[in-house]
Amino acid sequence: MLYVPRKQYIPFHERSQRWACIVAHRRNGKTVACVNDMINAGLSTKKHKAVYSYIAPYRNQAKTIAWEYMKSYTDGMRLSDPNETELSVRLARTGATLRLFGADNDQAMRGMYNDGAILDEFGDMRPRTWGEIIRPTLADRNGWAVFIGTPKGHNGFYDIHQIAQTMPDWYSLVLRASETGIIKESELEDLRLNSGMTEDQYLQEFECSFEAAVQGAFYGREMNLAEKEGRITSVDYDPDEPVHTAWDLGWTDDTAILFYQFIAGEVRIIDGESHSGRDIPFYVGLLRSKPYKYGQHWLPHDAKPATLAAQGKSILQQLWELGVKGYITPRLDRIDGIQAARKLLPRCWFDRGRCKEVTESLKLYQREWDDDKKVFKQTPRHDWTSHYCLKGDSIIDLRRGPVAIKDVIVGDEVWTPAGYAVVEASGPVKQTENLLKIETSTGLGLVCTPEHKIFTSRGLVTADALRYSDQILTGEESLCETILSYSKAENIGFREATGALTIGGPEGHAIYIGRSGKMRVALFQKVTTFITKTATALTTPLKTLSAFMAQSIRAGTCESGMLLEGSSLPPTSAGNALPNGTGQKRAASGTRSTVKPAGMTVSGISKNALSVVESSKPRIHKEPNFVISIAKWQPSEGEEGSQLVYDLTVRKHHCYRANGLLCSNSDAFRYLAVAIRDRVPQAAPPKPKPVFPSQLSIGKIIEWSDAQARHRKKRLVSG
Repeated sequence: MLYVPRKQYIPFHERSQRWACIVAHRRNGKTVACVNDMINAGLSTKKHKAVYSYIAPYRNQAKTIAWEYMKSYTDGMRLSDPNETELSVRLARTGATLRLFGADNDQAMRGMYNDGAILDEFGDMRPRTWGEIIRPTLADRNGWAVFIGTPKGHNGFYDIHQIAQTMPDWYSLVLRASETGIIKESELEDLRLNSGMTEDQYLQEFECSFEAAVQGAFYGREMNLAEKEGRITSVDYDPDEPVHTAWDLGWTDDTAILFYQFIAGEVRIIDGESHSGRDIPFYVGLLRSKPYKYGQHWLPHDAKPATLAAQGKSILQQLWELGVKGYITPRLDRIDGIQAARKLLPRCWFDRGRCKEVTESLKLYQREWDDDKKVFKQTPRHDWTSHYCLKGDSIIDLRRGPVAIKDVIVGDEVWTPAGYAVVEASGPVKQTENLLKIETSTGLGLVCTPEHKIFTSRGLVTADALRYSDQILTGEESLCETILSYSKAENIGFREATGALTIGGPEGHAIYIGRSGKMRVALFQKVTTFITKTATALTTPLKTLSAFMAQSIRAGTCESGMLLEGSSLPPTSAGNALPNGTGQKRAASGTRSTVKPAGMTVSGISKNALSVVESSKPRIHKEPNFVISIAKWQPSEGEEGSQLVYDLTVRKHHCYRANGLLCSNSDAFRYLAVAIRDRVPQAAPPKPKPVFPSQLSIGKIIEWSDAQARHRKKRLVSG
């Protein structure tokens, strides 16, 4: 196909500058012009094995809007057939390669080089995609770049546009619909008056206005006001005041940290950091590398369970041990957190340089659009501005029946081990090729992102950390009954209860923390009462009695992690049975019964909910789902390599069953807002209790437990 450029783009094709920025109205031909500019560069280059990349926010988007153009305009010029898997063509004359990429998987571009790059709709990409990923690929080849798009508020694309208008080595082009003549005036008038577009939408899409509000943005007005009032500027660190931090935790997704100070009634956000795939010592080192004097470090509620835990410690415990005093923000639902942030924003000042990604994400944090009702939902859209995911055809168990996750809607009720729970958010999260396929011994399977958390016999484990010995839970095992009992007793969600009961210890073994005082006697009584009330047929007086006498678990740990289905608790030998409670008193008076109830434990050590359930409820006999295969997912014939992946947010319990397997379902600024609103430091988390070596004598265990009981009693009295 022969390319005939529109007159508006002839100066662009004739430019001499290395960098270029095109701000253009909708339907003006910018994609066609840029694809052909890249093809022309590939045909005229003298470089060996030149590479040119066209990058859109999502790979599927790049394929939809540019792939057919690239194939059509290179017809008769290619060295071979187009590569449909890699979305690439190779030109015959020079051997240059033209490729399409999605910024949603920008890590795929690390390590490669580029001689030229087109960044389409740069405003919808992470700001750091350019600086950290793409710009270095151009360095040694002296490559060029073109940024194109339609305005969407004062975001990263706006900043590029501002630079392009003032720097001599930049080419800048602005194409407004009222000036180009590409769209007829009568059509523009109809779009303005009869299309249902708001004035802001029309000005943004067709008149290239960066000042029009971003539609559906939660913090649009507040951030625009911050710009107008000059509160996004250079904000210096005041060494006389402490610096506080607010954290949003992740692993493969980003962990974001905001650094702020309270000065004269203002909240000055002086710094921001965002990293992924790092452990807690890395972030502690990051804090210490900065010249700040720290105050309080605020973390979300998921810092209590073992989300990123190591050596049997929660994130909170790890931080305290490393000298960082972390506190948990009060737990609010997402909308309450957003409201708290809105009230806080008028008091905030942001450092324009160090907090660039923070301000960009706040400006673009949008509601999800309901295409059926033609309104914005109250739930946030999932993208880089919000902070695990499944392939769209994964089947979710709903009250209305099995439904593909891509078709689950807000308000649906999903099955959880605790009963049906309401879906508060649903939808696509990102487009990615980086998927894992998991298969189990029972034939169940799942395709998900590497960071997706899955319920296993040793607790919550990300997909890429699964082992072939792992048993993936379905929610119907007796282990889930254990967790559910603890969940009800503590009035917490199922996922949180799982984290509390299964902190991952050394070598990945789960530690039963009940023996070290985590599960209090009061909690134990709640669990027993719950079982007695809800399982009357199963809790005869004898069984209720045995429930009050938790089975002895050697050294407070289970050597092989959480028990798999079909196994049993370590038996309590007659010689090791320990006196407890009334039995102790009877023994002292010589009136002790000659019959020792099984499962008596050390005096002063709290009971474990696992023992309660094991003693009072029959085990559900179900064939366990052991992992037999973990491999990179490969698309089947006719299936695209890059897939939209989806996730749900489930009220309270934060779990759902996908393809029969139990899965788990981040917002630093919300945590900061809530922390400031409720500034009440909590006590330090309990220090991790020592784990007994298996050879420790029972006498030493009794001495230790009695000392712990006296210590706790002294603390309660002194408190």
